[in-house]
Parts: sequence; C-alpha cells; structure tokens
Amino acid sequence: MQCLIACDNPAAAAKLRHALVHLGRSCPITNVVPLDRAPLELQAPSRDCGLVLLVLPEDDARDDELVRGIRAATAARLVVVGNTNDSGRILSAVHAGANDYLDEAGDIGRQLADFLRRIESAPVGGESEGRLTMVARASGGCGGSLVAANLAVSIAQRNGSCGLLDFVLRQGDLAALLNLKPRHTLADLCRNVDKLDRKMFENSLARHESGVHLLAAPFKVAEIEHVNAEGVARLVRMARAAFDDVIVDADHVFQSSGRQLIEGSTRLLLVMRLDFTSLRNASRLLDHWRQLQVPIDKVILIANRTGQSRELPAEKAEAVLGLNFAHFVPDDPKTINLSVNCGFPAVLESPKSKLAGVFREIAREIAGAEAASAAEEREVGLAPGPSLLERLGVDRLLTSVPRLARAGE
Repeated sequence: MQCLIACDNPAAAAKLRHALVHLGRSCPITNVVPLDRAPLELQAPSRDCGLVLLVLPEDDARDDELVRGIRAATAARLVVVGNTNDSGRILSAVHAGANDYLDEAGDIGRQLADFLRRIESAPVGGESEGRLTMVARASGGCGGSLVAANLAVSIAQRNGSCGLLDFVLRQGDLAALLNLKPRHTLADLCRNVDKLDRKMFENSLARHESGVHLLAAPFKVAEIEHVNAEGVARLVRMARAAFDDVIVDADHVFQSSGRQLIEGSTRLLLVMRLDFTSLRNASRLLDHWRQLQVPIDKVILIANRTGQSRELPAEKAEAVLGLNFAHFVPDDPKTINLSVNCGFPAVLESPKSKLAGVFREIAREIAGAEAASAAEEREVGLAPGPSLLERLGVDRLLTSVPRLARAGE
C-alpha cells in the first residue's frame, strides 16, 4: 500500500515517514508533499495511494478546507494528524471526511500500527464478508485438494462463483486439478504487497469455466519465501469481499500455526482417511484447535476414500476423536484417476456418481440450505452422456501424455 504525507512541517513529515517505513509501508520521499499541492498530486495518474496522512498546521482556520480538499481528490483512507486537546477540531475533521485522527504529541508509531491493524482486520471497502471455509487434511494422501477443488466447483454451480485459494505452499495441486495455467501466484502478490489492491488481486485469479476463481500456490519452492502473513491476511480479506464463498486449501503450516486464518474461518473441514496414521494426526490437530478454543461446531469431519478393505470402523474413529463424521466420501479410483489425469473435476465429469453427490451435499451445508438454484437443477437433470475418455477419442487421449510429462518440469 503506497502512502502519501501532506505536510508543511519537514520534521513532522520525517517522523511519520520513518514510522511508516518501520511498519513495512511504502512511502518514498517523493510522496511527501506540501499541503497546498496534495489534492493535485493525488489526482495525478501516476499516484496510486491507499493511505494519506494529513498533518494539520497549528492554529490554522483551514482545517476543514484541507480535509475536504483531499477527500474530494481521493478515495484512499485519510488519517489526520494534529492536536487532540480540542475535541471540536477532531469532530470537524471526521465530519469533513477523515477516517481517523492521530495525536501528534503521542507515540505516532504505535498509533499508526493500531490504525493499520484495525483497517486490515476489516472487510475491504466496507463490504460484507463472504463465508470462509478452510480445508485441512490430517495427513498426506487424504485427498484434501481433491475435496477443495470439487467443493469449490459445486458451490460455483449453485451460486455462480466461488473463490479458491491454494495455500498448500510446497505441493499446491489445484491449478493442475482444474487444468488451469495461472499467470500469477500467491507468492507474486505477497512479494508486491505494498502495491496490492482489489484490481491487482482480481487480475491475478485464474478463472475456471465453472465459475471458480483460483489464486494458485507458488510455482517453485524457492518462491515460498515471499509468502508472508501480511500478504496472506490481506488476500483472504479481499477474497471474502469479492465472493460469497471462499475455499482455502491449507497445508500443515496454515492449519496448525495460522491462528488468524483458523479463527477467522466460518467452517473448518478436516479431511481424513480411516487408517491409523490419519486418525492419530486428526486427533492431534483437533486437540490443537481445542487449545485455540475453536468452537467445535465450526469443524466438519469428513472421511475420504471410504469403503476400502480393512479400513478402521467409523464408529471407533469417532470415539477416539470425540466428534462424529458429517460426510463419507466413497473410494472411487476410476472416477478420481480420470479426473486427476485429465484436469476435469469429478463433479463435472461424473455428476451422477455417488462421489459427486457427496460433494454437492457438503456444498449445500457450507453455502446455505436455500432451495436449489437453477444451476443445480440443470446439474441434477444432466444426461449421463459419454465418458470423458469416449469424448476425447484415442488420438485426443494420447495428447494428454504431455500434461503428465509437465509434472516433471
């Protein structure tokens, strides 16, 4: 977020600029401008400021005029810095369009930090927040990403769109599962967090024909170092402002230590297999969430790949976890393998399958239990039709081999 300081006092401007830089905000020296030039500077095409700090001169009758002039020139957040001994002056500044008022005699760094924390914990642009569902997996091989992808597509079919964030940093699979080729990733946006705005966020999403909008995981392991907490928090807020429903596919870093994401989620989907290692890790994760005082009614426990020989009895797993399974996703290797290899979600490829039915059930639970939308009615009425293999034909099927080869690139 670019910042601009409107001030006629060089010492006060330097103090503010130092505080902003210390807080990781971008404010080059060229963004410090005199009061009378601030409105003109803010209207310049080259300026893209998200925060304006206006330092009021002492004993100046132009207070309201200065605030109104800057408010008319920009939609950015406007913070006035001045004397707080006069409550009437503070009220006038707020009525003129200021978002906040800081005490020039106080600890500016702390006040700025508190203000930034407040605005970054609020929905973008004052819009209502969409539902946030985090998909966590108990262990490797649970199929968390498959659940996230099919769930997002099911919700998009109901509501017309769904945000999907791939926070599985080292092994993000969602772009491949949806056969998308994103131009930008989570790492790219976090690397440019100071310039991040709604337009940049939306332009970085890869759009799927179903209505899913994906923010992809980093392409390379070396890019993971650019992912930071500030960027992640802002991206989640932007996604919730843009979509009624947002699905986050989270790896162990986020599902265990990402406290802000966990506590901010509307629902926590814990995906596990009915085997010992998955049960053990699910128990550990649930214990951790309980320590964080996460309400247990936020957790939706899902058993994936069920119906296999010698799997653990569901009732015994429930006894260990102290939580009942909400959904059982059947093991369907034929449908899933075809889906993964061709990049075509199972709910689209095999809409009549039991597998797809379970994903639609979960989508209804998460996105609301309203009457089925027209899109869902069309989905239920789909004719079985030929399989994807039949539609592709032998020659087309052979061309899918390079897609598999790209996994090694």
